[in-house]
Amino acid sequence: MISNFSKYLTTNDIAASHRYYNTDIIEPEVELDGTFINVSEEKRLGYKVDFENLAKFTVEQKELV
Repeated sequence: MISNFSKYLTTNDIAASHRYYNTDIIEPEVELDGTFINVSEEKRLGYKVDFENLAKFTVEQKELV
């Protein structure tokens, strides 16, 4: 989410998850607050992978050892 950086002057294409996906692979889904996305107070990006939904959309999987 490069649009979160204060020195980045050109906005990126930010939109709510439901604009692009019926079901997203992250929790919580991205939601707009007017024309902004509120940045989480949690460490890192503030989103967690929904592994159950990710498995539904996985076409191929390889294990790297």
